[in-house]
Amino acid sequence: MRGEHCEIGASLLASCALLRGLAPIVRHHHTHWSTLQQLDLPPELKLAANCIYLVDRVDILTLKFVTSGTDILLGKDDIREQIHQHRGDWFCPQLVDAFIDVSDSEAFWFMLESDHVSGYVATWLAQTSQQSMAFEDLSSLMHIFSSIVDAKSSFTKEHSDGVASLARYLGRQLQISEDRCDMLELAGLLHDIGKLRVPDELLEKTAP
Repeated sequence: MRGEHCEIGASLLASCALLRGLAPIVRHHHTHWSTLQQLDLPPELKLAANCIYLVDRVDILTLKFVTSGTDILLGKDDIREQIHQHRGDWFCPQLVDAFIDVSDSEAFWFMLESDHVSGYVATWLAQTSQQSMAFEDLSSLMHIFSSIVDAKSSFTKEHSDGVASLARYLGRQLQISEDRCDMLELAGLLHDIGKLRVPDELLEKTAP
């Protein structure tokens, strides 16, 4: 299953010209460092993929403390030890050493809490300049999101593509401008984006 989601993620990114360069990184982001070393890949790609793997593991190990409301500092030493145990096997030694160094501070663990992450994202967006984008590029990017949304439920496979196509068709029948039809198509692709925040057990339940 883990390998499957790596391949699916890489395939989605490869379908988008803007993100195609990240596809190989995502394809190998759960590959152990000892295995990566044997693959014919650029060194920077191996390092980037393994960095995501290490961060993913830290996040998962931290999650049980964050979601339960338990003081995250109670798990600090155990998490650091679990990561260090896989130094040179699962994870690049230099990445592990950097993590052990930076995670020694209590401030590091408080920065993993959701409020801080949201603040970081808001700051990053405020410092990012607006850019124009061709419709084809934007559409390929939106298709990634719609594919993820539709994959949440077996009942909605390719549903967003159908809504997007029908929205554009109706727009043309109403003689709306082509630019507005572009926007209708994009809105159709994203119309169910809220499902990403809805638990699977609610989406799939048979009761009212």
